[in-house]
Amino acid sequence: MKLDRRGFLKFAVGGVVGTLATPIPWDMLDESAKFTDLWAPEPAKGPSSFVHSTCRLCPGGCGITLRLVEDKSGRDEWRGWHHKEFIDRRKLPAVPLRAVKIAGNPDHPVNRGGICPLGAAGLQLLYGTNRITAPLKRTNPRGEGEAAWEKITWDEALNIVTGKLREIREAGNSHTVACILDNKKGLTAELIDRFFRAYGSPNVITMPSQEDVETVGLSLMQGTGGHLAYDLENSKYVLSFGAALLEGWGAPVHNMMVFGKWQGASEHALVQIEPNCSITASKADKWLAVKPGTEAALALGMANVIVTEGLYDRSCIARCQGFEGFKALLESEYDPRKVSEITGIPANVIANTARAFAVTKPAVAVYGRGQGVMSGNLAEFMSIYSLNALVGSIGAKGGVVVQREVPFSSWPALATDAVAQQGLAQPRIDGEGGEIKHGVCMSHNLTAALKSGAVNALVVHEANPCYALPRANKFEEAAAKVPFVLALTSCMNETARSADIILPVASYLERLEDVTSAARVPYASMSLTRPVLANVPEARHPGDVFLTLARAMGGSVSSSLPWDNFEALLKEKVGGIFASRRGRIGDQEVAMLGSPDELWEGLNAGKCWYEEPIFGGGGLTFSPQGRTPRLEPVSWMKASREFPMLLVAYENINIANRRAVDTLPYLTKNIDNTVLQKQDLLVRVNPETAGRVRLVEGDAATVQCPAGRLSVRVHMDVGMMPGVIGIPLGLGHSNDDPFLTGKGVNAYEILEPELDPVTGLAVWWGTRAKLIKV
Repeated sequence: MKLDRRGFLKFAVGGVVGTLATPIPWDMLDESAKFTDLWAPEPAKGPSSFVHSTCRLCPGGCGITLRLVEDKSGRDEWRGWHHKEFIDRRKLPAVPLRAVKIAGNPDHPVNRGGICPLGAAGLQLLYGTNRITAPLKRTNPRGEGEAAWEKITWDEALNIVTGKLREIREAGNSHTVACILDNKKGLTAELIDRFFRAYGSPNVITMPSQEDVETVGLSLMQGTGGHLAYDLENSKYVLSFGAALLEGWGAPVHNMMVFGKWQGASEHALVQIEPNCSITASKADKWLAVKPGTEAALALGMANVIVTEGLYDRSCIARCQGFEGFKALLESEYDPRKVSEITGIPANVIANTARAFAVTKPAVAVYGRGQGVMSGNLAEFMSIYSLNALVGSIGAKGGVVVQREVPFSSWPALATDAVAQQGLAQPRIDGEGGEIKHGVCMSHNLTAALKSGAVNALVVHEANPCYALPRANKFEEAAAKVPFVLALTSCMNETARSADIILPVASYLERLEDVTSAARVPYASMSLTRPVLANVPEARHPGDVFLTLARAMGGSVSSSLPWDNFEALLKEKVGGIFASRRGRIGDQEVAMLGSPDELWEGLNAGKCWYEEPIFGGGGLTFSPQGRTPRLEPVSWMKASREFPMLLVAYENINIANRRAVDTLPYLTKNIDNTVLQKQDLLVRVNPETAGRVRLVEGDAATVQCPAGRLSVRVHMDVGMMPGVIGIPLGLGHSNDDPFLTGKGVNAYEILEPELDPVTGLAVWWGTRAKLIKV
């Protein structure tokens, strides 16, 4: 079969799930990396070498292998990336190298040689035309026309940043400095958090994530923190409440490999519960089209059947608290017939699914919504998570566990002077709006904080809140009122464009960094990204940038971050893994290594440290602190005459939606024409819904919501529930990237967050809407 470039990419991306679930060789998918070369200068053929590293383009943390060739193109722009200092330090040959392919590393325990389209296309980020190659200083006031920039030296840039931070601190206002990160996993994020605490700011805040509500729920129900992970590989029955298992949730390649193993094995079953027929739903053994926002009621209806018919795991329930109260709640409010009216799922289907879930061992209920960025409320999490206790899957093999922490060495005590202590005593600017004080970040409150003038300086590291926060346009307007904005990023994005100073940071293929524990995978792991190529000439490691700033600040800030560079810190932290004697690296037990250097060398050779989970029967409290699992409807589930439809956001595996990484050029070209046609974004509606407003396939329309309106076209889809509009996230950029700008509209702008009254966290997966024919 002839497979041209376009045809192959369509196969590789659009059919990625099918590919990974079948015996088709894994490395065929990796071939998509070859096409990366076609849009950028390609070196003459020469000797190849291979380097192992780790992907950071999503929370999956897959092992990757890069093929490098000698660059004989003679192009100065590429030769400039391989400066002498780097070559000397890394003992590389004095011949410029160019990466030409990214493949999966077959020895990495997370992905075992597999790779997703985004990972394979990573070179497009490395050689992208949107890279920032030098520190930039804005030359015109923010908010006045298009941003204008001038290149400055690193010394000039750091002097400006240090001067501004010092000025604020000396005025006793260290608590008015805020920093936004994409997440807090990894030593770079911990280093940045430590910098700001030593400086005197409690305001290191992360972008919203499903893990926020899980953190609160775990703390309440099990009295523990950490990251939830699901042992899908050993589970026989998976009840997924909206998690896009095959479309980017958790560690996508790992999930697809597990799904591939299930194929042809009759003892495995996947039930997908969500309102639209996603790829995951279409590949599942059963799809339950639940009314949006009623998943908690469905979970409790199933729990009712399991409890009423005595199918629950008595040994697990013996380890739980509050079962009798939970049982009374189920009996009084969640009879399957009543739940059927709420959810739209027939009562007999609820009962039969509950029975199959209870008697198939092991089984697990997965809480999730899309790829894990959007979140529901605490009551919804508690309702779904309670199912795992009923079937004995808390902490069990094939069930749900809390990931073990990577045993890094401890951080030394933080030095805080009087200014830092005074600043840290101030409340965080994102507030804690719920009834429970829990410490997770509430970035949805930042817009109001910025607008109020409570922030004198905003630092944004590898995040893009001006694009990817709910009501992103409002955040951008508020950020314009902050006196000083600093962005650290490798590529220009909407937030960087709103900054005063931009510091270019090395990409994940140009810097040494830890990648800890793949999302949702039950075992702990740690492998390194490696500087397989030198940085673009002026890009620096973000860890080194903050260490330099700490030295410049002096005092307790400097003494709290004493490392010469990030590599020294990383090596010291890895020493803790050796000291613990836990886990394995490659095929060797850490306990058998003779010195920390052996572990360090193994990691630098591309090996992964990992540690199997410890399974053991666990329990929970069904109604901690008087909080009960229940259906807690959000306001947009109520009928409205003005906005008769429900708009639901969804994510697409072909579109990067990870805030710090935009969709890559070839992936943009390969977005399905039911999502994007030329420059127009399409919303998915059931033909019945379209007919009500006299729309047909491809018609131009306006989506009108309480928070604003967007221009779209209509794609009729029988897989979408009547009365519901599906809108994809990840398009509608305005970041000057020639491959992204102007393609579609940004759905984040019209998603209005609603606050969970208990946690104060934002619930923002939908909103009321109406479709208007244009």
